[in-house]
Amino acid sequence: MRVTVVAPEPETDLAALPVAGPYTAPDGRQDLIAIAKDVGAELVQARAVAVDAHRHRVHLDGGRALAYDVLVLAVGASPRHTIDRALTLYGDPGRIAVDRVLAERAPVIDFVNPPGITRALALYELAIHTGDEARARGLDIALRLVTPERAPLSAFGERTTLAVGRLLDAAGVAFEGGSSVFEGIDGLLRVNDAATILLDARTVALPVLDGPSLPGVPATAAGFIPVDAHGAVPGLADVYAVGDATACPLKHVDVAAAQAATVADVLAARAGVTVTPTPWTATVHEHQLAEHGLGDLVLAHDCTPDATAILRVIADDGPRSVSQS
Repeated sequence: MRVTVVAPEPETDLAALPVAGPYTAPDGRQDLIAIAKDVGAELVQARAVAVDAHRHRVHLDGGRALAYDVLVLAVGASPRHTIDRALTLYGDPGRIAVDRVLAERAPVIDFVNPPGITRALALYELAIHTGDEARARGLDIALRLVTPERAPLSAFGERTTLAVGRLLDAAGVAFEGGSSVFEGIDGLLRVNDAATILLDARTVALPVLDGPSLPGVPATAAGFIPVDAHGAVPGLADVYAVGDATACPLKHVDVAAAQAATVADVLAARAGVTVTPTPWTATVHEHQLAEHGLGDLVLAHDCTPDATAILRVIADDGPRSVSQS
């Protein structure tokens, strides 16, 4: 098997790890040159910009194209700042994040989960640890978690919701569900309608994640790539996708790793290795709430695509002048 790795930078940052990872998280950067050398792969420093599945080619920036037998897309998602006045956390390790949240000694701190795809679990971890730290320091602070969810981490089912609700209560964090926060033209933060305004609070928010919207690849309305239980992209032969780029709403390093392991087994089986690929599951094993007694967190619904769902394919418009290799 000949492996080619395409990446825009010689290093990669495991963005899913520092935000929701251990509060003593190590540096998430990985040297792709060293990894490629270790496994005998070729590293091409470029960015994938489109896929021509009919011709089995992936187009790269700069006009080059690579032919493939099998393509694995791990192109990630793009974080987007949505609230100008908020402290938006893109990837601080937990201890640093808590210190930044408490730095201004604000009397009220709002943890805001904006509408859209986010790393919601990271916000709950941060809110609970901030509450624990505020109590340890003897600080008199009102903490609120504001989210469109109707119940705490409701995507993980009723048992998790009840357990996380108890943790929020113990940490002194008030839960305000069914609440979508937006910033008005006057700079004030409003909840659901213009009448409800968040005042006198330090606001901490997550970025919203946008899908890659890669031309030639099926996508959801938000630009994410649907995959089946073995990582295959429906409608495209020999194309797989893993990680934050996929349509699974749970964005976490554990999910990305499970998808990657499944796809690796699928490719090994295709190459003749005796292995039975195990379908991936949307499960988080490593999380900060575990130290409070929670076990694995499993998404309560199946996030593989419905075969009857209407998926859009972004058109790859216009002729391309490419060199092939």
